Amino acid sequence: MQFYSFLLAALLPIMITGNQDISQASASNRTSTSYQTGTCEGNCQFGWGKMTYANGDIHLGEWRNGIPHGWGQKLKPQLGRLTAGFFIKGQLNYFGAWFQTNQRFGIGAVENGKFTGSGLEYSWDTPDFLTSPPQWEAIMEAEGFTQNGIGLAMTDNYLRLGHFEDGKLKYTGIKILPNGGFALGVFDWGALFTGFEISTEPLTEDGKKVRSYTEEVTRFEDIPVGCVSGNCEDGFGLMITEEGQMTMGFFVAGQLNGFAMYAELDGPWSLGLWDDGAPIDFMFASSQEQLDFRNSYSGDFSELFE
Repeated sequence: MQFYSFLLAALLPIMITGNQDISQASASNRTSTSYQTGTCEGNCQFGWGKMTYANGDIHLGEWRNGIPHGWGQKLKPQLGRLTAGFFIKGQLNYFGAWFQTNQRFGIGAVENGKFTGSGLEYSWDTPDFLTSPPQWEAIMEAEGFTQNGIGLAMTDNYLRLGHFEDGKLKYTGIKILPNGGFALGVFDWGALFTGFEISTEPLTEDGKKVRSYTEEVTRFEDIPVGCVSGNCEDGFGLMITEEGQMTMGFFVAGQLNGFAMYAELDGPWSLGLWDDGAPIDFMFASSQEQLDFRNSYSGDFSELFE
């Protein structure tokens, strides 16, 4: 397999997501409401909405009591910085990913807006592993994280994001490792069989710290088709096509916009940015063609919120 040379040669960049059971109002209906802080399209009180603040910042996602709470993406156009993940009372918490137009990015465990747990940050072609395992099991249980559907879970200091069935990752998912690495791809009852893993510790007998998983078999029977979990209209969700193509990420008006992951059962996978259903930049990917395309985006992310 050529995956090792692709991944080790580039040690590429990064970026994915879930649902909370709250009433949702589509941001795509473009109904605007003015607040002291800015203008909202959708429902920025209890639901899904886009708030454009007076300083130009934009927050698109779930809201509770007029505060970002749940899955969301925040844009600071002055800094050319996009953050995506799960928000608690306005602050990014648990899982997060960030991108900056100067090829800086990160993915991992977050606490009160800061990447203080495990994961990976990447600046100017230099990876920096985060290796402080967070201790959030009790907090996450109190928040009511689901064991079925799209969401987050943490056990034994492993933070997991994706679609769950009986508490196990199934279909697309991301797992943040306590030693600072992470794994992404297609899972079956918690086991990764298509995707890749990067770690600060050896993963193979010959000492490699990057490992590809390419089990070319159909493990699933009666794969669901359509929006399997979450919200694939205006929200965070998992969509599966009849051909077995799986996309998990942020949807706006039924199209992927922003942070998203793509995978096939025994084929390519990628993590990156999407705009109106099409990829605009790859962070991690399985093919050389995708890697050649990465870091090609030069905008300020504002079109992802239109």
